Amino acid sequence: MVTQVLLQLAPLFAVLALLLVVTGAIAVMTGRVSVRELLATLLSGGIEDPTKETWPVEAAGPLLTNAELSYFRVLEQVLRHPTDPSGTPQMRVFCKVRLADLVQPKRGLDRSVWQATQNKLDRKHVDFVLVDPSTYVPRLVIELDDASHRRARAQKADAQKDTALAVAGVRLLRAKTLGKYEAEDVAEAIRVAI
Repeated sequence: MVTQVLLQLAPLFAVLALLLVVTGAIAVMTGRVSVRELLATLLSGGIEDPTKETWPVEAAGPLLTNAELSYFRVLEQVLRHPTDPSGTPQMRVFCKVRLADLVQPKRGLDRSVWQATQNKLDRKHVDFVLVDPSTYVPRLVIELDDASHRRARAQKADAQKDTALAVAGVRLLRAKTLGKYEAEDVAEAIRVAI
């Protein structure tokens, strides 16, 4: 009896399979999905629309913490052109820069060592990077250290960043997180660090 039901449903399954193949082919041809994504969907037993992309994400909120924003505003003030506030700044500031955008694994490393190093760099970022306004070459990295930097895990991550930047010849300034920053103090710390 089950065999008879399956035989009767076979044409329906064939039509459904054909529709799935045609839909997938159209999605691939229009560039809405890659062949690899289509095959992964089919092989995983998924019957979802392969053109519908969903990510389990949500907005992360402000890019900077309150302390970082306060420091950033003072940095912008300090870096303005000394005689012409509307002129080219002495340096430009970028925030939340990946460590991998500043340093890279050495050439000639074994592939697995290179990849392991790159993975570590990809997962870390620095708070601020000051760059030359004409060449955009990094001049100084600034890290704000709050109470969380006293934890052993954070200290280990900080030491890795410090070492990577030092080996690559990128200067680093570590500043303590404060409730308020004075422009003169920030400017002096930058002058000393550079």
